Amino acid sequence: MRDPVADFLDLLNEERALLLEGRSDGLADLAARKESLAATLEASRPTRGDLVRIAQAMSRSESLLTACRNGLRDAHARLEQVRSVRAGLNHYTRNGTVETIAATGPALEKRA
Repeated sequence: MRDPVADFLDLLNEERALLLEGRSDGLADLAARKESLAATLEASRPTRGDLVRIAQAMSRSESLLTACRNGLRDAHARLEQVRSVRAGLNHYTRNGTVETIAATGPALEKRA
């Protein structure tokens, strides 16, 4: 029979590797496997030492997951900024009213 503690730690190491490589596409599959392994782990009655090792590994993953989430949120915000500039640029006039400068298309000047 396989060791549920070792299996769970292997899964957390796999999760860590995906996060360090920036491959968030595999995380959903890992979450399902993690739930299944957690149930098996609970039934195996792990030792206090095992639980400490698992908690440490989960803490490392948590900080990487937080960084991943923050990076995705920031990238989304930046893309929204770029999209809004494509539609036109808003600025305030001397009177305090908002005025939109319409985007006219690519402004790349080619020189010979």
